[in-house]
Amino acid sequence: AEAMQKQAASEAVLQEKTAAVTTKKTEVEQAKAAVQTSEERMEKLAFALKTSNEQLEKNTVKLERVKTVQTESFVPLQQNSIDPAAISPHVDAVVALGTELCLDESMLRSIPTVLAKPADGRAQFDIMVL
Repeated sequence: AEAMQKQAASEAVLQEKTAAVTTKKTEVEQAKAAVQTSEERMEKLAFALKTSNEQLEKNTVKLERVKTVQTESFVPLQQNSIDPAAISPHVDAVVALGTELCLDESMLRSIPTVLAKPADGRAQFDIMVL
């Protein structure tokens, strides 16, 4: 009788331990799934960050180009501080930048004429173009 009680007690402990192991296995599987989901999110975020950094770099280069054209060509042309014989490459730089920035076609056609005029000879339309 005592052996039967010990065996029953042992079987009860075994069932308890088996249930605990099963619960832990389920918890481990859930944790693995959570880790995988987190890793997938991290990959997506890393890709988004890389894409954003690339776009930022492109925009930074574009901004530098705009600043350069503005400083070296547009403002001097606007102020008539460039020798008339040297105007052409500066006008070309402004028009090229305007094209790159998708300015209106009629505006792009007007820019060379307007920038070639002396500052005091510009009409209201010319000022609007600038």
